[in-house]
Amino acid sequence: MGGTTCWSTTVIEPRIKAAVAGGCMINYETALRVRRDASWHAWVPALCQRTSREALVASIAPRPLLAVHGEDDFPYEGVAPILDAASDEYNQRGCPELFRSVFLPGDHTAAADNPRLVDETGCWLAKHL
Repeated sequence: MGGTTCWSTTVIEPRIKAAVAGGCMINYETALRVRRDASWHAWVPALCQRTSREALVASIAPRPLLAVHGEDDFPYEGVAPILDAASDEYNQRGCPELFRSVFLPGDHTAAADNPRLVDETGCWLAKHL
């Protein structure tokens, strides 16, 4: 829930200067197929008929965004389109250094317990805040 809450809030709240989303970047189609990201706040009624998660995450640009994932968490085929869309948008805006994606070993919980997560997050926020 934290990753979805982070990126979805960052999309609509301009006061957020930099974000670190821990997981939960998976497109609608894959989330439905594998029955993941079933939190109530992940499914705003009719939103998936009007836009994609790819477009929503990409709209965070040009604000700094670090996306952290567990290698064995969400299926990569659902994560890759979001990362590609965000990367493309940051590149088009001339600020590719403001988007970064990191994959940590393990699933959702193991990645969250990885000390590297604290290092990556701390360095990212110190640099961009």
